[in-house]
Formats: sequence, C-alpha cells, structure tokens
Amino acid sequence: MDTNLATPRVRSGRVVIAGGGLAGQRCAEALRRKGFDGQITIICAEARRPYDRPPLSKELLEQAPLGDAPSFRSVEWYERESVQLSLGVSATDLVPGERRLSLSDGSSLRYDWLVIATGSRPRRLPLLDGYDNVSVLRTLDDCQRLRDALAQRPRLAVIGAGFIGQEVAATARRLGLSVTMIEAAPCPLIGVLGVQLGEWFERLHREEGVEMLMSRTVDGVSANGTVRALRLSDHSVVEADHIVVGVGVEPDIAWLHDSGLTVDGLIPVDPHGRTAADRVLAIGDAAATFDPLAGRHLPGSHWEAAGRQGTRAAHGRPTNHDSGAGQYSVTVTPPSQAPRACLRGAPGIRPGACVGASPPTDAPPLAPGLPLGRPLPPPAALAASAGSSAATTASIMTSRARTERRWLKLITICSRSPGRILGSLVHGAGAPGPVVWRTQRR
Repeated sequence: MDTNLATPRVRSGRVVIAGGGLAGQRCAEALRRKGFDGQITIICAEARRPYDRPPLSKELLEQAPLGDAPSFRSVEWYERESVQLSLGVSATDLVPGERRLSLSDGSSLRYDWLVIATGSRPRRLPLLDGYDNVSVLRTLDDCQRLRDALAQRPRLAVIGAGFIGQEVAATARRLGLSVTMIEAAPCPLIGVLGVQLGEWFERLHREEGVEMLMSRTVDGVSANGTVRALRLSDHSVVEADHIVVGVGVEPDIAWLHDSGLTVDGLIPVDPHGRTAADRVLAIGDAAATFDPLAGRHLPGSHWEAAGRQGTRAAHGRPTNHDSGAGQYSVTVTPPSQAPRACLRGAPGIRPGACVGASPPTDAPPLAPGLPLGRPLPPPAALAASAGSSAATTASIMTSRARTERRWLKLITICSRSPGRILGSLVHGAGAPGPVVWRTQRR
C-alpha cells in the first residue's frame, strides 16, 4: 500500500477524515497542498468548523462573554479547496473490508482512504459523575459551562496537575479565585518533565497562590445534590464550590471496538500512521505511536504532535511522540525545529554557561566546553531574566533526541516577549537524574 496519499498514483478517489480536530484539519490541508484533487470529507462531531482547542483553558476561559473558538479556516477556504464538512455527526462503526464508515445520523460513507482522527475524550472519575458542579474541559460548550461557573467566584478544586489542570488553575488564579490542586503524583508532569522540572512547576503554582496537594487522591465526597467537599487519601478534607477533573484523556475510539483495529484500547500505528487495515490511517490523539523511551505504543495527547501527525500522514513521512502544556504565561509545548537546531549547534541556542548538576554519566555532552555553575533558576529568577513579571512569558519546549548512547530529553525555555531563548535543560528521559541548565550567552 502506498504510504503517501499525495503521490501522483493517488491523486483521486475519496478520502474521509473521521474527526474535526487539528490532526484531521492539517491532513486535509496537506493533501490539497501536495496535489490530491479527489474528494475530501471531514466528519465533525461538533456543529462547528474545526477550531483551535488550547485557548479553551486559557484566554477563552477568561472572556466575558465567551467568544467564538478560533476556527482553523474560514468558510470560504473549505469552499475554495472543495473540502466538505459534515457537522454535528460522528463516526459510529467501521467495516474495513467494505471500506464503509457508519455515522450517527444513520447514514454511511464509502471511502478509498480513511483517516481516523477522532481525538480523545476526558477521563472521568466515577466518584464524581452526575454532579452539576463538576466539570471537564474538552469542547467549546465545556468551556462555556466552566466560564459561567467561574464567574460565580467559587472555591475551585482542580483534580489532576496535568496539562489541562494546570492551565485551568492558572486561569482561575488570574481571575482571583481560590484554587486547590490535587495530584496523585509527587509533583506536576513528572512523567513528562522529570522530578526537577516538575517540582519547578509546583513552586511556580505555589508562588502564584495555588494550594498544591501532591501525592494525594480523592477517596470520597460530601454532597447534597452538589459536591461540597472532597475527602482525600491522607484523611484531609478540601471544601469546594466547583470541581474541575483534569486527570488526563483517553483515545475516543470506542466506536471501533468491532473493527479489528484496536489492541488494549489503543490503535497501534506504524511511523507513517498506518493501522492494521488496508487504506486506514490513524493520527493525533486517536493513534498510538511507538515511543522509544517507553518501548511500546502510547497514545498522543498534545496539540502540536497532532498537527504534525496530520501533515505527515498526508505526506507519507514518519511521525513521532511528543507532549506539552501551558499555565500562567508559561507554556509547555513540544517544538517544531528549535530543539533539533540546538542539538546540532545551529542558531537557536548559542554556546553559553552550563549551570546545574553534571549531565548523566553515560550520556555524551550536547556541546563541548560548558562549565558547571548554579542550579536550575527558580520561577521568579527566570522571570527576572526575561525582564517580565513573576508569571514570566515563556515557552517551554520538550523533545527527545537520540545520542550515541541513550535517549535524552531536551527542554528549551524561550520568552515570547521580548522573544529570546532563556536557556535549556537536558536530562536522561524516563529516569530521574541530574539536570543541566544552559543559559544563553548574552
């Protein structure tokens, strides 16, 4: 099977993209750019054009009244590019042998190529299901409900210190709300960023006024129609008027249970996004790509990785596995090219002073002649170096790179204003260990 939908041999036919998120949108755009002139249909479960989701937990959550989510493309673009949108319907079943996709409105579509891009859905806590004052955040409608709740200035409890939980907590603090964050792990994002940077983010939230309760889980609730308090695993009680559950996401692929494509609740794909079925690809959060650090297929869960996979699936290029998030005016997001440029010594991060502990003993240095010095700067110090307030405007980008001996994780911290690189962190990914902090030479 040809891995590239845009080659001259695959210029016609019908491509159906099941899912109206970023990955599906980028796939459609890439197909048109590379010369595919057949039919393209995007199936959108929401009754809206594909739109950008990251603002839902940040600027859109602060707006009053809530504005429209920024659509990726205008109505005119879809008309000009002959991309058909099926709004307000979702995929319900797939028969790969017949190349037939069933939809929630009772209709079905035949395809020559199918791209599964149905994304993910928030994990729920059964203990908290059914209460009006418990929210998740995934769609614009979710954002509207949560914004209305925050306007009442409740005591907010956020369960989960992952990407969404931290962003919601940061937004709520900017709105002046009392916020308590509850996390089962010892610190935020420990699986993505490691202990040292995870603790850095815990300190950032504490400095911004969030009560951080780490290494705790919710064991019970006190409720009378609505949740009034959460009972935690250490027997403490957190009183709250509204609760946001941000304990991660899971692939939205239950509709594929009879398709033969899923393994242990995941859709494993090869580096080109191909599934076990002929002419069926999976991208974005719906796909499980191979993570060399974990040694197994893992589902995606981040905006930028989804966009890259959508484009690469159309081009027939390999995909990879990344992750990221953002809070206050600090953003954790995977990079496009910056970390690779840093590893090559190309413009991006110039040689400078290395301040921190020694790099992992079995890992070669990324650049020679970098002396050791101070530890990783605290949030306030990093803010001062950026010339901004305590909630520094920064972009923190994570990437994985193969050295001669092991996989490393590179985390680059860049200020968005005034727009320069502040420094980078390098550590052996997947294991606790020393972190190297490299500041840009001034």
